Amino acid sequence: MKNSWKIILIIGVAAAITAAAFWFVCYENKSNPDISFCCDSKTMMTSGIAPHHDLASSMIDEFYQTLNLKNKKIETFIILSPNHANIGNTPVITSLVDRQTAQGAVDVDTELFGRLKSFGFVGVDEKNIVVEHGVAVHLPFIKKYFPDARVVPLAFSTKIKTAESFELAQALKKILEDENVFLLASLDFSHYLSLTTAQAKDAETMAAMKNFDYEKIASFGSDNVDSPQALIIFLRAMELSGAKNITELAHKSSSDFLAGAVENVTSYFCWWFGR
Repeated sequence: MKNSWKIILIIGVAAAITAAAFWFVCYENKSNPDISFCCDSKTMMTSGIAPHHDLASSMIDEFYQTLNLKNKKIETFIILSPNHANIGNTPVITSLVDRQTAQGAVDVDTELFGRLKSFGFVGVDEKNIVVEHGVAVHLPFIKKYFPDARVVPLAFSTKIKTAESFELAQALKKILEDENVFLLASLDFSHYLSLTTAQAKDAETMAAMKNFDYEKIASFGSDNVDSPQALIIFLRAMELSGAKNITELAHKSSSDFLAGAVENVTSYFCWWFGR
């Protein structure tokens, strides 16, 4: 009987620590009064935005650590990344090859990809996507916090058309009806600006994102975000899914990691979207 009480006590303490940790992360990062924070247990986190710059690895780690506290059911991550080199035979390139990390292999969800392969603007390109760091940077974190999860990597060049973007977003909306799938936009925001200018550009980008202003986002260059194309598809999928409850986990720039570096900064967001 005494052992039973000890087990119950241990379970209770563990549950309390987990709840406190999640509450602390949400509360401490509740920096934007315009954002609807989603710390309650009823909100299902379906998607998110996180950086892919190695310098911001602590932000990326916190993103996945906190996501793991919120939703342990995730089985597949669809990664929307820039195609930084803007290369490949199709506007969107992907991979069907499992990827190795220091923690082990991250498998591709070939079954889920089967629901996207009918799009003529999406093509398998192993040679070019393997060097895309917008995908590669996230794989060790996925393996660390979701060791059995699979991925579907999608890297977007500037060649994708708006009609194609909306068509793909509609397909992603249907896929996201499965609560075991998480849509990740791997994006860095303001690039190579002074800190003051980057902050102004970030405010402009945030306003366009919250208003789902696709025309405005389409006009952006790297001063705002490194892939307006991926951002448009992500936001359109969110709008169609009704995932408009937003959690801002963090908003920083490279100046937060490099003391005194207030020129040529890159900015980063960690956001979740839920319904």
